[in-house]
Amino acid sequence: MIKSTWPIILCLCIIQFLIAFYSQTYLLTDDLYRLIVGAQMTDRQFDDYLEFVRKWQWVSYLFIPLALLLRISFTWICYLLRRVSCKGLAVMK
Repeated sequence: MIKSTWPIILCLCIIQFLIAFYSQTYLLTDDLYRLIVGAQMTDRQFDDYLEFVRKWQWVSYLFIPLALLLRISFTWICYLLRRVSCKGLAVMK
C-alpha cells in the first residue's frame, strides 16, 4: 500500500472502534438485555449470560481491524482486476 493510506486506515479503525465501544457501553445495556431475554431466563441464567458477554466482549474489538483490512483488500483486488481487464480490452480492439 501507499504510505499515505496508512493514516486513513488508522483513522477508520479508530472510528470503528469508538462506534463499537459506544454501542457496547451505552446502547446495549443490561436493561436492554433484560428487556429482550428477561422473560425467557431466570435471574441466575441472565446473570451467567451477562458474565459470558462481558468476558468475551473484547474479542469483538479484535475483529474491527481485521474486517476493515478485508474490506479494503477486496476493494483493492477488484480495482486491480478491473484495470487488468480494461487493458486487455484495449489491446483486443
